Amino acid sequence: APGGSSGYQPPPSWIRLVQPSRTELAQGESISVQVNTRLDGFASPPPPGKYYFDVIARSNEAPLSRATLEVTLTEDANSSFSLHVINIYFGFDATALQIDTSGIEVPAEYINGVAGARVTLQRDDVEAPDPNVAWAPPEVYTAVTTDGGVDHGKVNFSAIPAGRYRITVRAPKHETYSGTIRVRPEQTEYEQIALNFGAVTVEWDVREITIEDRYDVRIETTFDTRVPAPVVVITPAAISLPAMCPGDVYEVELLIENKGILSALDFRNPIPKSDAYLRVEPITELPDYFDIPAQQTIRVAYRYICLKPLPNSPCE
Repeated sequence: APGGSSGYQPPPSWIRLVQPSRTELAQGESISVQVNTRLDGFASPPPPGKYYFDVIARSNEAPLSRATLEVTLTEDANSSFSLHVINIYFGFDATALQIDTSGIEVPAEYINGVAGARVTLQRDDVEAPDPNVAWAPPEVYTAVTTDGGVDHGKVNFSAIPAGRYRITVRAPKHETYSGTIRVRPEQTEYEQIALNFGAVTVEWDVREITIEDRYDVRIETTFDTRVPAPVVVITPAAISLPAMCPGDVYEVELLIENKGILSALDFRNPIPKSDAYLRVEPITELPDYFDIPAQQTIRVAYRYICLKPLPNSPCE
């Protein structure tokens, strides 16, 4: 009923109910029903205002159920979205944690937010192309969070259309965040997103060895202990097995170091499983999951016993 007028009227062509994938529900079950609106391609779009629609559910075994849907149409593109990106560990006062914070050096770049984070917004409520209607790709908006001042780690998207957006946030030394936001007409939406901090970074390169048909893989692990969290580093980061024939034995020792200031709980035992080529025997007996206290190192030793010749091994 446009404008709240009384009486039943069929819905206009710019709004439709998406048929749910399921039409039968057991007692206590529920499903989500999607309503799509689309105004692009209309020669005479409806005038701005509030429109009210009845969403009706019928069943042979239950009384009719009715819900009212309010849709606001506006020509105003001054809707905006404000975002504050923070580090998950330093987005608050670290001294409030129930731990000894004397060893935590809070990086200045994360005290009030994460600067230099790249934020991307893409419309997520645009339907697939209709061959009968002109269609353009969904709008994409990008910005970078501010460095310094009262707006450190913040970004503002102004004069963007209302609707649902897919948001992606990327920042160095942090895990990428993806999610969905909704911008309402003529309003400024605000959100704060905490990025997971990548305390351990692994870099590797492959170097070709001259003369021999052999390659040397080098892995370098960089860690940051300035976070109130466990920081677990395993040395060596990779194991290169030599040429092995049946009966050969190769022993491995791993150092598992928790360089953080919190204990790592339920750490999974890194000893690999046996397979058709190698039988693995633990030298250090450890459970499948164990704890690693803060600032402590655990040695894990095991041996490979060759059952079948490894590929490219010169066995007789």
